[in-house]
Amino acid sequence: MTSSRAAIRSLLHPAGIAVVGATESPGYGRRLMENLLGTHHGIRVMPVNPLRRTVLGVPCAPRLTAIEGQVDVAMVVVPAAATADVIAEAREARLAVAVVISAGFAEIGDDGVNQDELVAAGGGVTRIVGPNCLGYASVTARLWAAANVLAPRDEHLRAGKIAILSQSGATAFGPLLWSARRYGIGLGPIVSSGNEADLAIADFLESFVADGDVEAVIVVLEGTADPLALRRALMAARQASMPVVVLRIGSTEAGARAALSHTAAIAGSGQALGALLHRWGIAEARNWDEALLIADALTRLPPPVRDGVGVLSHSGGIGGAIADAVASRGLPIPPLDRPGRDRLSDILDGRGSAENPADITFHAERGSILDVLDILAQTPGVGMIAAATGGSAALGARLAGFAESHPIPVLACWTGGTPLEDSVAAGLRESRLGLVYQPDQCGTVLAALWHRPRSTPRHVGFRRELEDPDAWLRIQDAIVRAAGESVPDYIGLALLRDLGMSVAALTTCSPVDDPAACRARAGLAFPLVAKLSAPDLPHRAKLGLIASNLHDDRALGDAARLLWRINPSERAVLTLQERVPAGRELLLGYLSDPLAGPVLVLGKGGASVGVIGEHRFLPLPLEEDPRDLIHSHLRAEDRFSPTLENPSESTLDAAARAIDLFAHWAWSVRDAVASMEVNPLIVGRGHAIAVDCLIVPARRRTREPSKAAGAGWSGAGV
Repeated sequence: MTSSRAAIRSLLHPAGIAVVGATESPGYGRRLMENLLGTHHGIRVMPVNPLRRTVLGVPCAPRLTAIEGQVDVAMVVVPAAATADVIAEAREARLAVAVVISAGFAEIGDDGVNQDELVAAGGGVTRIVGPNCLGYASVTARLWAAANVLAPRDEHLRAGKIAILSQSGATAFGPLLWSARRYGIGLGPIVSSGNEADLAIADFLESFVADGDVEAVIVVLEGTADPLALRRALMAARQASMPVVVLRIGSTEAGARAALSHTAAIAGSGQALGALLHRWGIAEARNWDEALLIADALTRLPPPVRDGVGVLSHSGGIGGAIADAVASRGLPIPPLDRPGRDRLSDILDGRGSAENPADITFHAERGSILDVLDILAQTPGVGMIAAATGGSAALGARLAGFAESHPIPVLACWTGGTPLEDSVAAGLRESRLGLVYQPDQCGTVLAALWHRPRSTPRHVGFRRELEDPDAWLRIQDAIVRAAGESVPDYIGLALLRDLGMSVAALTTCSPVDDPAACRARAGLAFPLVAKLSAPDLPHRAKLGLIASNLHDDRALGDAARLLWRINPSERAVLTLQERVPAGRELLLGYLSDPLAGPVLVLGKGGASVGVIGEHRFLPLPLEEDPRDLIHSHLRAEDRFSPTLENPSESTLDAAARAIDLFAHWAWSVRDAVASMEVNPLIVGRGHAIAVDCLIVPARRRTREPSKAAGAGWSGAGV
């Protein structure tokens, strides 16, 4: 067996690389050979094609097993139907990695050759990168095992210690490379992971953290088959203080529109992953330039001790633009204290502006700029400096010297051009200054610098003893019986009650039952709520299937007849439920997010559940005490009624217990459930009572093995 780390090490430091499907005809096979032969990396390159004796002047082997000498990596460019046979041959030849450029593969449930067959063919000996990728490169090692034609590979593409991991090969080897070249940002390994049949971004990230060969990683993320593995890798990077910058591609708004649960709809816009990244201090970029500039700054600048920003510029307009960009990211711009203002006024002598932002006019080109920088650094509340200017080499040297001799991070928004255009900017690349070129970039980088993680979260993993030891079995049974449909709320509430959570007293009755008799047998007291429940009725309020404030049996009977007329479904039952004492309505939800993995959602419930931005997304298992969570939530300003502004200890305990039980329940059934929610959970004086519970089972797809597998490859098609 070849471990992920060993395979990745062989990939980036190979003794030899074979190109299976190498050819002189136009296409990927030729591009790979040209790119591999066109750089001086000192690695043996062996073309493989049974129909050719040579490719571009290099002797060609008919098959992988015929190659003499050590080869660690096979670059595979053959028709999809033949790829599994090539992987099997790579396994026989004991190659560590096969990079499958070939497309035409499918994941489970889709059309195309089943990519799982590639993994099976490798048998754990030959690990797979791809399929449907563009290959990989190491700028540091001058290794270019990529099938692209547009990537810049001239003297302006610098070697460095920032890695790029991207499912999209076109993004990795196109705009990101061009931006790195333009800004003079040094790169190390670049990996296009494609469909990720085997090795995924998480594997590469964990390997980079363990080996310590890179200082920061840019992750271009479209999706993941294993959100928990991605979270583990991100956490490993955080614990190692390795900056990670995530650039997400794609939108999940369509998924939000189709969601059955409110929880899934709330998170459907990608908020869950965004909240998780923000919580862990992992920077998010909105575009290619931001991704590179953030990663570069995080490797060059020391961590700030305060979030305030001191701004200086040679122009009031430029300084104002920087201030706007900084403030829009939630970073304060503290005013100068009296001594600082007096010192700056003496320096400026009536010109410019002796404030923060500081308009220092021509002093930008004088030695007095060092005094201005010192004033800003000593201003109470300032923990970072943004110097927006451009000019001579002497100016650049002064800025660089200040950054070198002071612990405060200094970010230069250089207005004189990029390193490709301006020699001073190029020289600043060798200093401890951070470098950006637009106000928006300045604000984004400073925010990322401030939010960079400072500590490792504690994994608490709370669990209370269940009141009913068989409760888990009944939960699993209910999900299986649902057969992919939502579990009716009365069943969900019964399961919660078995776990030990407080739920509103209820009973059920059929169309032929007398609701008054059902109520009496269950001992329910007025006022009541009546609602129809069925697997195909997840949102009953929108359909008018809930009747509230029923104060006697006559009102109950009238409401029941009306509800049955509205929806006479044979699958429905009528749920009768005691009204819960007044309190704040909360949403307690769970979501198996396609990118963030299992998350707990806590926020406004009831009629306010759809208010975007009013919810917190918390990774499961919980990292903090549920009591701390509910305490901070209940004390949030302007969000709760006067009766809950100062929650009692018993209220905090009841709400924390509900969160605790629900979080553990959600984590335990995460593989079987797509989303579920208690909405509302009514938190009042000394109680936290579940009123509704919706469970949406996970949908599983299966796929038969591809009939195309085993077709073999004879060299045709290349």
